[in-house]
Amino acid sequence: MMDANNRNHGFLDPGPSSSWIDRFADEVAAQRYTPLTIKGYTASARHFAAWLCKAGISIDVIDDDIVRSFAEHRCGCPGGRQWPRISPKYSRRAGRFVIFLQRAGVVCPSLKIASPYPLLDGYQSWLRIHRGLAELTIARHLRDLHKLLPLLGTATLDYDASLIRKVVREWRERTGPADLRTITSALRSYLRYLAGAGLCRPNLDHAIPPVLQWRISSLPRYLAAADVERVIASCDRTARRSV
Repeated sequence: MMDANNRNHGFLDPGPSSSWIDRFADEVAAQRYTPLTIKGYTASARHFAAWLCKAGISIDVIDDDIVRSFAEHRCGCPGGRQWPRISPKYSRRAGRFVIFLQRAGVVCPSLKIASPYPLLDGYQSWLRIHRGLAELTIARHLRDLHKLLPLLGTATLDYDASLIRKVVREWRERTGPADLRTITSALRSYLRYLAGAGLCRPNLDHAIPPVLQWRISSLPRYLAAADVERVIASCDRTARRSV
């Protein structure tokens, strides 16, 4: 087991959550994160646990409001932090520790309004656990899929290449190439997840047409040094504005 307690953590005492932080470190390590990233996750978890102890909050009553309060608190906790505020990335890592505690049955899961697209819950877990994507990337994929799913529908077993191409063509008319690339990237990964889970036909991700980036083919991408000199030499240097 990775021991998150045997090193100096600036006197941040996680109290009764200590053993859970060790298990959390093991889970993050099992997903092949770098030692630096593992250290970042456990530091955030330790800080959150120490803040709970300082506030007199029991680990089993953690909810979204408590996580939000931690994210917004003016930090006077031990550990010599330079800034009184914690970053969104830091608080998201603490939030991932809370998700770990929820899966372990230590904390009650947050009450959620029923999603119109329940398959996205499994998809984001797949991105997080099996693909190792950052929370920011996961959020962007989910946002893009919420744009596409009203057109795709929820009957995933009925998806076919014709439908996929039709949806991408419709979005090509609505947005630019850069935005379309991120949207098709999200769709591609979602189709791979569905296929792996047996929820749609395999290889539908290959039906997504490439996003072309047009340019004027008659214009060169660059000029050689000799060509630049010729352009300069061709200018009328007697004019007030020549070069």
